[in-house]
Parts: sequence; C-alpha cells; structure tokens
Amino acid sequence: VMLGSVFVLGGALQHTGILQRLVGGLIKFSGRGIPGLTATVMVAAGSVSGFMNNTTVAAIFVPPVSGLARRVGVSHSAPAHHFGDAAGLLDALATQGFRDLLAEMQAGADGPGADPSGRLIAAGTGYVRFAERSPEVFRLMFGPDRIRSQSEDLAAAAAAAYRHLVATQTAVSGDADPQDLNRRVAASWSLVHGLATLLSSGHMLAMQSLTGPARDAMIRDVVARIARP
Repeated sequence: VMLGSVFVLGGALQHTGILQRLVGGLIKFSGRGIPGLTATVMVAAGSVSGFMNNTTVAAIFVPPVSGLARRVGVSHSAPAHHFGDAAGLLDALATQGFRDLLAEMQAGADGPGADPSGRLIAAGTGYVRFAERSPEVFRLMFGPDRIRSQSEDLAAAAAAAYRHLVATQTAVSGDADPQDLNRRVAASWSLVHGLATLLSSGHMLAMQSLTGPARDAMIRDVVARIARP
C-alpha cells in the first residue's frame, strides 16, 4: 500500500508540473553532464534514506530520475556506461561527498572577521553538520572500499578536505613544531570525526535529545575543544 501510494504521488507530481520544475532545478544545479547529475541524485537519495526506508526512497526517486534522463537525452543505463561498474559509481558519489564536505567546512570558516580559533571551530561544526545531513554518504566516504579505491578524483577531493582542516589547525597552532602540529591535527580530526560518526549513526542520545539552538550550542562547545592550546 505504501509503495503504491508513492507511485500515485509520482503521477500527481508529473501531471501538476511539479516534477518538471524539480527536474529543471536538478539540471540547473548540476549541469547536463552525467557525472554531476548522477552524483547529485545519489547524494539527495542518500540523504533522504537517512530518514526513510530505502525501498520507499528508491520508489520516490523513480519519476524524477526518469524525467531527468528524458530531459538530458540519455538512456536510463547511461550511468553504467559512464562509470563502468557499481564501484565507479560509488567512487563518484564519495568524490562529490568530499567536495560537499569541504564546502560545508568552508562555509563558516571563511566568514569575514573570524579569528583563527573561530575558523577552526566553524570548520569542525561544518564537518559534523555535513555528516548529520548526509549520513549514508558520510559512511560511504570513509568506508573500506573507498579507502582502497584507485580513483584519482576521489583521492584529490579527500585530500582537499583534509588540507583545509590542516590549514585551519596550523593557523591556530602558530609556530608549533611539525610533530606537535601533526599531533594537534590528529586530535582535532579524531574528535570531530568521532562526534560526527556518533551523531550521524544515532548513538549520541544525550545530544540528540536537544533541539534547535541548545543542540547547536552543545555541538559547538564540544568541537571548540579542538581550538584549545
């Protein structure tokens, strides 16, 4: 019954024109290239699947993805031809995930007037925010199959996100010797990644019971520990 109602909803979206506007928005955001469109759809589906049954999510995305394929003039099997296999598709999704992670870290850290400690804290909270918003993609990015991947694009995107963390930590640490800086970076990443993992997997119950500004403040207070001398 649930899946049947989803297809009814899909038909309604198509007949009312909402589906066409949704497809147009996806194209405007990602362009007409298959890699960008595929990564965008996968990130969106992965994010939604953090809150809904995966089968239902797949059913919901059938109408917009079919409409998207028709709009850009490709067959439904085009991603398979482009990425080669499922591993290639997952690598592309993880690559886009690291790019989105970097953008989330930079969003607050690169704000005007922020001091080095503030930028480091903003980068850390952005890291946690991304993991909570896209938990399935976050787990994919740091999964064992992606670590063993030979994708140059994936390696470059992951390295760029890591360099941003190192740069913000370096600005706080000042003239620390290289070994001390490495220890500080390791400690910062461990704290932020651990918090992100616990929150995105639903294990940080005390913090997840909070809502709104109180929850944001608690996350920031925890992350702020990485900026202490």
